Amino acid sequence: MLYVLTNMENKLFRFLLNNANTVMSREDINLNIWKDKKMTLFTLRNIIRSIREKTYHKLIKNVSNRGYMLVIE
Repeated sequence: MLYVLTNMENKLFRFLLNNANTVMSREDINLNIWKDKKMTLFTLRNIIRSIREKTYHKLIKNVSNRGYMLVIE
């Protein structure tokens, strides 16, 4: 089945892909994706969850108290 990412999911996925295997902090994500809009932790978690559901669950790793990382082996 083919899933289409929303605009925000696509932006976040591309940002993580461009920084693959590197932990990106919530602050980095906020500055690069949301820019001048307000990002909540709840919103970020929901977008991450949605990307995981549409792709592969273990593709994006949560690094406790640090941020998120797109894992490419």
